[in-house]
Amino acid sequence: RRVHGEIPVCITFKRTHQMSKQDQIDPVDVAVAEITGIADMFKRMTDSCWKQCILDMREPQLSTGETSCIDRCANKYFDVHEIVGTQLQTTLEKAAAGMNK
Repeated sequence: RRVHGEIPVCITFKRTHQMSKQDQIDPVDVAVAEITGIADMFKRMTDSCWKQCILDMREPQLSTGETSCIDRCANKYFDVHEIVGTQLQTTLEKAAAGMNK
């Protein structure tokens, strides 16, 4: 379980076979892609949780119910993101293992 405020780390995919110089991926490109993916996930999570949890814009502070809703929404979003990432990692590793046979 995640500690409040912790952001999950993106998955880095490993290649098990030798890559030619042309096939090698630039680490900077990988880092940019991961940051872009995290920013996109954060935007989608923010939009989704805002629509679900913030119903009254007249108050300057979040109510207890809104705060609780946002916390649950964000945790659920991160949990699902982690599950999907793990399943994708497993699928890609199995596919790579099949290609190496």
